[in-house]
Amino acid sequence: MCVCTTSCAHRQQNKDFDASLYDTPYTYVNKTEDGKYELYIYSSPVQFADNGQYKKIDNTLIASNSDKYLYENKSNSIKTYFPEKLDEGFCISDEGDDMCFYIETMENSENASIVNYRNLYGDIKEAVHYKSGETDIYVYPINTGIHFEYVFELNDELTHIPILQADLENVSVDNFVNEYVQFIRKNKKNIIVNEPASMNEQDGLINIANKWEMDKNDLFIMKPKFKQLDSEGKMHVEFSIQVHQEDIPDTSAYENKEENVYLSNYAAVGRNTDFGEAWYYMRYKIYYFFSINKSEVLNAEYYLRNLNYQNNQSSVIMYSPLSQWSSTRMVWEDKTDYLQEPVIASGNDVQNGWISFNITDFVKEQVDEGKGVDETFGALLMSEDEKAVLATSDNGEFIPYLKIVLSKLPDKFNNHISVNDDDMVGGGFWEKIFK
Repeated sequence: MCVCTTSCAHRQQNKDFDASLYDTPYTYVNKTEDGKYELYIYSSPVQFADNGQYKKIDNTLIASNSDKYLYENKSNSIKTYFPEKLDEGFCISDEGDDMCFYIETMENSENASIVNYRNLYGDIKEAVHYKSGETDIYVYPINTGIHFEYVFELNDELTHIPILQADLENVSVDNFVNEYVQFIRKNKKNIIVNEPASMNEQDGLINIANKWEMDKNDLFIMKPKFKQLDSEGKMHVEFSIQVHQEDIPDTSAYENKEENVYLSNYAAVGRNTDFGEAWYYMRYKIYYFFSINKSEVLNAEYYLRNLNYQNNQSSVIMYSPLSQWSSTRMVWEDKTDYLQEPVIASGNDVQNGWISFNITDFVKEQVDEGKGVDETFGALLMSEDEKAVLATSDNGEFIPYLKIVLSKLPDKFNNHISVNDDDMVGGGFWEKIFK
């Protein structure tokens, strides 16, 4: 079975129908050899508009056209720029507005070069490599911004932890409660530095309990969970700086965490060492409406990635929540309960940590004669494992998606509707797909 990750988002050549009618930043359609239609719906952009048509995002690193930078991403509406040296700053350009970030280093960095390396999730990535003392820093573009990974030997001093400085002109800073940092830009999409994930090669386990703190000098300093004086081994720490997309956010409820978990790149599920029992609520993010008969839905599968797959093959199960829930307010004490029977679907391991859920019956139920009472409830993902860490709908690198196989295409397809603030808090998941 092929997993269609962001790197393979494409549209085949079709002579008998206009596939571009079903293009959005989040969607595209293929026609199979036997006359069926495969509709792909992603939770973050995989395409961008260019001169009246949509093109696949291409994160290949190329020589920069700017005299200030050494490299840039090849093709995207969000442009990312990479300097020759770390202290010269990285830049994200979106909607004609730039925001730059600077890496604070303890030692002078060597000049940048492009390399292929294996990241903490086991993937081979093309990245810009910087060397600062004994720390290797790998940086590469993702669909929504820039990804950073630090690699160093763990020691008592912990001088290698990430420290960021941001250009705060015309920007306000918000929200350290949820471990991420949000830069609020007037009349522009906000930029988010997500909570760092880490992994010690000795045990290979992904830890997502790290967070950011801001000091009196406006430096953003990572506060690591892995600071243990008796720890040894090579440590990997990664985080992303992303342009926040309009969406219907998901959330997690953790037994040992009083705050809401919102706009996170990762979700623990199961019995987690740091968070206790961990539940992950999700709604699919979609920006258009279409009508279709349930008989035309031949198959529907939801895909997402277990980031800790190298250490366990997680048994992840999808349930139906019993009531509506708020992404921005739900916590463990008032979490939404779920319908234990029937289960929507059990996840099947596909490849490289990707898990698929066959939700054909659930989708058919939701589109049956416009039925939509339960669809705003979304879905709840749980596991009996202790190590599962899932990439959420806010993850700009490992983007969850829905693949629907149809006997015919929708008669109406509106690709110009975006969600509003009410949708972001209470609207839902399947009603953005089927209405």
